[in-house]
Amino acid sequence: MDKDKKLSELLKETRIAGNIALEKVFEDTYMPLKFINMMENGNWSEFPSEAHLKGYLRLYSSYLKIEREIIDRHIDEIFSEDKKTNGDNADCVKENVKENRLFLNSSERKTIYTLLLLAVIFLIIFFLILYILPE
Repeated sequence: MDKDKKLSELLKETRIAGNIALEKVFEDTYMPLKFINMMENGNWSEFPSEAHLKGYLRLYSSYLKIEREIIDRHIDEIFSEDKKTNGDNADCVKENVKENRLFLNSSERKTIYTLLLLAVIFLIIFFLILYILPE
């Protein structure tokens, strides 16, 4: 394969050459189609974090049986380009992770637990009133 070929083109061409449908990749790897399309279109900055990008690239390339050295070289190129165009890549990743985070911080958890407790207390009082008041 051409050494100067873009990684996104390499991934897409390898999948097509192997006559593998996107749905088949999803079924075999459980990678979301959104991420597969982002990799094949070269939309690296849309990944939630650097770890997601590296992990999915390695999983996808392993599935397509592309040599690990080729992928590692391309990953280094992607992140060196990002640092040139975006400045400090860590700041970009941190902003993106804050927007797409899955877990709650402690104050948000306390608020949710308090609301749940109040809802349970309200339901208990409601059912007690139903049974205590004469019909």
